[in-house]
Amino acid sequence: MNLSLVSILAATAVGQPLSASAGMVGIVLAAVLFCLIAINSEESAGGMIALTAWSAFIGLLHMQGVSPAAVVLPLRSAEITAALHWNYFPYATTAVFGGMTIAMYLVRRAATHSELSAEQLWDSLLPSRRHYRERSRVFSATIVAITLAIGLYIYMAPMDSSGVAAHGLTGMQLGHEPRPYAGILAALLLGAVAVMTRWSSLGPQVAIWVFMVIPAYIIVPVWASLTGQVVTPGLSPMTALQMATPVVMALGLTLAAVAVGPLLVRRNLRRSLRASLLSQQSDSI
Repeated sequence: MNLSLVSILAATAVGQPLSASAGMVGIVLAAVLFCLIAINSEESAGGMIALTAWSAFIGLLHMQGVSPAAVVLPLRSAEITAALHWNYFPYATTAVFGGMTIAMYLVRRAATHSELSAEQLWDSLLPSRRHYRERSRVFSATIVAITLAIGLYIYMAPMDSSGVAAHGLTGMQLGHEPRPYAGILAALLLGAVAVMTRWSSLGPQVAIWVFMVIPAYIIVPVWASLTGQVVTPGLSPMTALQMATPVVMALGLTLAAVAVGPLLVRRNLRRSLRASLLSQQSDSI
């Protein structure tokens, strides 16, 4: 995922946001892999825990300038580090995976540590008026968190690409001040979105696709290419928007992919409770 994002950022930095087809396909394939891991974690959180730990380890290597897989890209390790350093993308992916692991754990814990009977638990897992209120609150909170995170990534993005021609992606750092606090806050906001899927999966999914994936993956790159509003040398707020777009897209796909985890955990619990209720009814007969 990190290297695919870097390849898209490299193409965006030279004014060709749609030319990094390999990077866009790579991000989609990575999202599919994350989704499969989340699906296979419906009965045990081991897969998500391993994914979170692996993401933190790889992200730490990339942030320290160590990129063993850099040979697959026509870029230097320093350029990969520079591309990931201004947006702190590895922090955000780790926060998303960690938040989703917590959400799946909370769903299981609510059922396994409850003092309610199997019938009462079954009723609590079915849609109710209270559940609809929770969905509304989660949907509203998700929109606020996503909007703030997108704004922070635009704020963190470099606004001048003049140094790219001479120095590659490391040239984006010339005159650009890193904003680590904004990066950490954005990561925490997206991690909070992941945790909120414990109460509702539909609301966050809708918000993620409407505000992150569709605009960043399709609308903004196509609009920029058709209108000529691409990254050009010189100081421009449009440069910040264009550079932040691939980051938002990658994080949106990551969130959408793993957000199926809590939903599947709830379905698995319903299936188990239904089997338990049927067993109790047959015993009583």
